[in-house]
Amino acid sequence: MSQQKPNTKYEPTATELGNAVNELEFCMKQTLAFYLWQKHFKPDGQINDECKIVENATFVYVLLNVRMIDEFFDLKPYKTDIKALHFRDFKNPGNFLSEQDRQKLNELIFHLTYKRMYAFGIRMITHKLIERAYKHFKLFMEFAHNDLFAKQSDIQGLLWSDKEWFESLVAEMSELKD
Repeated sequence: MSQQKPNTKYEPTATELGNAVNELEFCMKQTLAFYLWQKHFKPDGQINDECKIVENATFVYVLLNVRMIDEFFDLKPYKTDIKALHFRDFKNPGNFLSEQDRQKLNELIFHLTYKRMYAFGIRMITHKLIERAYKHFKLFMEFAHNDLFAKQSDIQGLLWSDKEWFESLVAEMSELKD
């Protein structure tokens, strides 16, 4: 029995779907930027104002990418957004962020609020948001590798070639203390 085509507001081409997989992978890599900043680039001890600017920008960029990945898995189509529902045979688990999580991220990312001044506490739990994003991302990438591109070995070899890198960084982050 053929699965019915989802009601989307945009019908991507096969090329666009292939490129969408790459965009999602790039977006997931960006969620690791703050952890990589802390691990490799953040100076020891007191940091100057310029380092604080880079650190804060990296942190906000991570939250933005977590939010974009959540939107990818959202079950509602929106104009030309890249969505998991465009991939007909993918069993989309839906959003991984709760409505409260999305609201909190919206306030931190898109609005200049008083809550934003006190956002430093969320840095300690950012890795948990990334872990949730990664679980969904991993499901999708397994689908892309095993189903979507199953008959295209040239693409399979390139697809998610740094899976071990992702796995090791996510595992390192999960060992962080709150």
